[in-house]
Amino acid sequence: MAPVPLDSSTSYIPTAVAGAHLSAIVGHVHTFSVLAILSLITADFFGLKFSSLSYRVWAAERGVSSPESLIGDKGAFRAGEHPGRFYFVRWLYDTPLYRDFLEIVAEKARHFWWSQQINLGLISWSTYLALEGQRRNISNLWAFLALAQMVNLSYAQNLFFVAVLLTPVPLPENVRDLTRGSVPVTLSRFSHSLDRMIPKKQVGFVPKPAIYMTLLVTSFATVFLIPYSANTTAFLNVSILTKILPFFLLILPYVIPVGWGNISTNPHDSHSTYITLFRIISTFSTALHLNLLHPFKEEHLTVIGRGSVAFGRIFGAMGEHPAVGFVANDLILTGLSLGYWGAIRDLDATDMLRSSIPFMSRTKTGPSKGLLGSIAGTIKTEAKAVIA
Repeated sequence: MAPVPLDSSTSYIPTAVAGAHLSAIVGHVHTFSVLAILSLITADFFGLKFSSLSYRVWAAERGVSSPESLIGDKGAFRAGEHPGRFYFVRWLYDTPLYRDFLEIVAEKARHFWWSQQINLGLISWSTYLALEGQRRNISNLWAFLALAQMVNLSYAQNLFFVAVLLTPVPLPENVRDLTRGSVPVTLSRFSHSLDRMIPKKQVGFVPKPAIYMTLLVTSFATVFLIPYSANTTAFLNVSILTKILPFFLLILPYVIPVGWGNISTNPHDSHSTYITLFRIISTFSTALHLNLLHPFKEEHLTVIGRGSVAFGRIFGAMGEHPAVGFVANDLILTGLSLGYWGAIRDLDATDMLRSSIPFMSRTKTGPSKGLLGSIAGTIKTEAKAVIA
């Protein structure tokens, strides 16, 4: 048979669309990196302010002279014993900084409002971290959660968003062998030891919602008990428990028996489980928000007046103490990065509401056109026009 000439033209549309996606992802990575740096700077600023205030209070209670400057003849870092030197070791030994920080953000309703938002955000974000991290096969998820505890939530959240943007779905099983040269030796050894102690489940394994519900209810209960345990011996234990419980969400898929979960061959099969979990989170979060409204009730004011008084007290608390400012600014930056994440991930507002409001029916609707989709659509249209 004689060869038949094929009259086909080269299409540059897929290349243009891929280039648009790549450039958009790079831009989003830069944005989240800037937000992460801003979160780190904010945490350092308020952390130094809190430490400075704590040291001055400690020095005043013990009659220790404060330094006039950092260097010089009367500077704080002058060698030897002299008035005005820093006594870091004595101060750290005498002052429970972590406990003081937790007590300050829980001692008043307007302070605890900010603290409760961060605690609730930590619960919901750690749930997302566990689900999305397992789906993408991202290793060392505990490091992101540890950064949220040691630095602040917004910093860890932005770093995880960068990791998600740069990670295919899912990573190959031998990803650690491929990236061994870029991982510190100590961290690599720890990860391999952890894998030997906690074997991995089959790909697609998702614990049943009831298992997650038990952990979530326990986490919300500890957040609820924080203001009631203030100024008691149980306060520190309750506060630390709120920080430890989110780690159980990460290790849950690895430690429970296979019979306590389901194996999904299609990632979309797990969506109903995820929706159930986040509806539970939304319900408990709303209940805890409403529980904090009673200190702001003013019987002689109108509803609008009560609202203005409440917001005035809440936002005024940001400047009352560096510890409150630390938590408040962390919450604001967390909300900012979440808003940007929702804008670039092609999320439908109606679907978000269905995932948050219990008993809201699900309807089959077409996917919304987000930022990346609109960019790709524009490039397709322009490319077709040029080719035509």
